[in-house]
Amino acid sequence: MIRRLRRLVRPVPERPSHDPEPSDPGLMAAGRSLSLPMRSVLVCRFFLDLTTEETADALGISPGTVKSRQSRALDRLRDHLEVAP
Repeated sequence: MIRRLRRLVRPVPERPSHDPEPSDPGLMAAGRSLSLPMRSVLVCRFFLDLTTEETADALGISPGTVKSRQSRALDRLRDHLEVAP
């Protein structure tokens, strides 16, 4: 899985000398409440800006699984954060 992801990801700029504080601790807690498969899909889709197909290839799952995990993860984040749809 990691090898496939490395092929798709652009080089990461050097890390800052300090770790930035999360702007919303509630969002960080909500993210930690998700399963690893759900978090992996969200990271690929929204932080790495991969397409559904690229995410599926990177994680070794089908595009349909990417879509369902993304949908369930976003629903759980909404519930955790009590955000209206």
